[in-house]
Amino acid sequence: MGRFDDKLIHKEVDRLFDELIHDAWQRQKAAWVPTIDVYEERGSYIVEMELPGVGEEDFKVAIKGRRLTISGIRQGGRTTRGTLQYLFSERCYGNFSRTILLPDRIDTYTVERQFKNGLLRITFTKRLNIHM
Repeated sequence: MGRFDDKLIHKEVDRLFDELIHDAWQRQKAAWVPTIDVYEERGSYIVEMELPGVGEEDFKVAIKGRRLTISGIRQGGRTTRGTLQYLFSERCYGNFSRTILLPDRIDTYTVERQFKNGLLRITFTKRLNIHM
């Protein structure tokens, strides 16, 4: 049997590990999905989405039928300013899009939208009568 070169094996394992970590980081970066809460309160349905680091000009809200879509981009990310080198980064950046199906009893014509401190709040009035 031939001898294994321990240094060569160690170098190859390090390279594979670095690639694995880099690939995982890239997948995480592309997978940023803002969180959403939907609840009912005093004759209204409320949708709240956390959008930390997103400016009001960087997202849009669209309603088509009973589908609510919130999409946009969180700017930023890794940078190469001067000698800055990231040792660890968990924050995700890039495009996002969330679509949810709204309840039947929603009035999509009476909508109030607020955005403050990275929290988007969309309030829909409940319809009193549903015509089937």
